[in-house]
Amino acid sequence: MAAQLKQGQVPFVDEATKEAYTGAYAKTALGVTAVAMVPTEVILEAANAVKRESFYIAGRILSVALFAIFVFSITLTTPIENLAELTNRVAKGDFSAKANIGSRDEVGQLGGSFQPHA
Repeated sequence: MAAQLKQGQVPFVDEATKEAYTGAYAKTALGVTAVAMVPTEVILEAANAVKRESFYIAGRILSVALFAIFVFSITLTTPIENLAELTNRVAKGDFSAKANIGSRDEVGQLGGSFQPHA
């Protein structure tokens, strides 16, 4: 019976309303043809909702990522700016300047190397 079943889909536009439709048909072995007509907008409604939600999620993730980058850049640049200020003060002859760098990374080690000189 499956070999005798002819079926298909046809997209078309209703000339009167200018609305897009998808027509589906299936012809059975008895010679009866079943026809259905559904607006294309209805068919694509779920896919459009998923696409819209994906954009919202991507926007939220991008916002969080940008905030994290901003916070990371501040934690990285502030000790470097403090070290640059300390270096300028020492270069001008102010050997009482102290490094106020609380990080334990390379910048903190570099700031700590100024302590014995002060």
